[in-house]
Amino acid sequence: MSLSESLFQRIADFLDDYPPFQYLGKEDLLQIARLVKIKFHERDETIFEENTPRRNLFYVIHNGSVRVFNRKGKKHQLRDLRVEGELLGIGHISGLSNYTQSAVAENDTILYSIPWEPFSQLLPAYPDVMRFLRANTSLHPESRSWGGAASEMLPGDPGADTLVGHINETTYLPQIVQKRFLACHPNDTLQEAAYKMLQNELEAIIVVDQEGLPKGMITKTDMTRCIQAGRLPRKALAKEFMSAPVITVGENPRLGDCMRLMLKSGCRFLCMTKDGSSFTPATGVISERDLMLYYGNNPMVIIRQIGISDNFEELTHLRYRADMLMLNELRSVDAILWFSEVVHDLNCSFARRVLELAQADLRAEGYYPPDVDICWMAAGAGGRKELFTRTAMDRGMVFKPLSAPAEAHANEYLNRLTAAISNGLIKCGWTPNTRQMTEANIQWNRSLNDWEAYFHQWINHTLEDELPAVLPWFDLLPIAGDEYLVDSFQSVLVREIASHPAFIRRLATVTITSIPKPEFYESFSTRGSREGERRFDIAHSVLQPLSHLARLFALREGIVKHTSTIDRFNKLAKISPANRPLFEDAAEGFKIALFCSAKTGLREQSPGNLIEPATLTGIEQQSIKSTFRSIFELQNLAESLTA
Repeated sequence: MSLSESLFQRIADFLDDYPPFQYLGKEDLLQIARLVKIKFHERDETIFEENTPRRNLFYVIHNGSVRVFNRKGKKHQLRDLRVEGELLGIGHISGLSNYTQSAVAENDTILYSIPWEPFSQLLPAYPDVMRFLRANTSLHPESRSWGGAASEMLPGDPGADTLVGHINETTYLPQIVQKRFLACHPNDTLQEAAYKMLQNELEAIIVVDQEGLPKGMITKTDMTRCIQAGRLPRKALAKEFMSAPVITVGENPRLGDCMRLMLKSGCRFLCMTKDGSSFTPATGVISERDLMLYYGNNPMVIIRQIGISDNFEELTHLRYRADMLMLNELRSVDAILWFSEVVHDLNCSFARRVLELAQADLRAEGYYPPDVDICWMAAGAGGRKELFTRTAMDRGMVFKPLSAPAEAHANEYLNRLTAAISNGLIKCGWTPNTRQMTEANIQWNRSLNDWEAYFHQWINHTLEDELPAVLPWFDLLPIAGDEYLVDSFQSVLVREIASHPAFIRRLATVTITSIPKPEFYESFSTRGSREGERRFDIAHSVLQPLSHLARLFALREGIVKHTSTIDRFNKLAKISPANRPLFEDAAEGFKIALFCSAKTGLREQSPGNLIEPATLTGIEQQSIKSTFRSIFELQNLAESLTA
């Protein structure tokens, strides 16, 4: 192979790792690679300017990152931050003659420029590429017509009319995914399974029993790892190497549900079954690739990149990119539940990666983790999945009980780790929280026995004026590590509350005291935030009262594993028929308020607590005013618990 052909092959290998190029045939991909021109841009160098004629080419970021923004006078409005493998300048497929945005190198950046004409000639033969580009153009801000209307269809795509602009978390997968899949039996050889995958050009095969029930899955990645590890005997059986259990969904799943399952489980394939369980026959396979085709700029891509980032600068770029993505995707109140789950997954992914980098730094300094089960927990708004912005997250750690000397070592290490995590999150753009810095946070790194003792003390002896400081720890979710530890003391929590009814009376008194007086809710009460502004404090007026009330009633009923405010109200509505309308109204009101707060916070890069009433729609204003009535009625209900 000549030197030039070797270079082209390396370019092709790089492109093959990213959509839409990974959907091209090898020869066509290599042909595109031969047309690539390599361009280097220094930091802050302009790649293209908005309102200038669009070149007949597009770019792939090989290395570095690029800011995409609109100029507003002397100010820049950031629209996106693109990183390795992402596309630039593809808006011409929508018929746009000029660039609608500017692109500037965030740091030293290498781009692959690709001429559009020869690439576009391949599209009729590759519908997957066409679908990805269509989705990418509708979802990427750079390609949208921000000021006017432009077609977002690709010529010749029969499904363009029905799909463009309508792919979201509620889209049902059968509209866009074929159920094609392969199956083998547990006692088939791995060689037979591999041959089936090769012949059918598929990356996964379901291992099923005689009745067709899914028992496991083997992927191309599994095969590669086995070969690399030298673990592939000639007569190896499928059941010995399959991953089990499989993650299953029904035959009519929603796009958002599939995406969240992949995010949560870390798997790249889902198995369709008749009823969504593993107790009915397998009927199809959904791959991460399927989702990426129709949701090009999606959280899965960001989370994958978070997991391989090796420095805080990269994580900071990804944090900005996640914010832009979330702002673009938060379009309706109905999406807020899905949205809160995705944001929680993103926040946890950042937190886990910062944790890993902090641990690596400590190892380099000669500090090693204790040999014990540990779980890192989020509390407060983070524990309720209601933290949408870069506000600092209340957090702590719990570890399995140790001997006194070993526990002293564990505490020393975790305290150092806590400080390193706090510094890492600040580097990534999270707001510093003095309570989360070294000395003040030491008390929240404790053994399981100590945590159980904490809750025993809070429930039995904590005075009313001391309760508000510890209430965030009644809203707990695991972030990383051994989750059974959190489950353990949450079970203790249920028993303690049930046996000490006086705690609910104290908590009811504290909750009522923390909520504004009824007359406050007669209108939108505003206060000054910046010079010349009067803003409505939606956190103080709506979100906090409802979250406090939901916690009170949930703990009274022994509900500790459902920590989000909406989940708590929905759970309460099911078990309390007499108050069902009130709890349902409260859940709906909180959902609308949370949507308004998240939208403001992401747009302004603020906590989202203060909102200009004029920015709310008439429906939003009316819904929030109705929620005032729900808060007042819940206050009356809470009063009955103080007796």
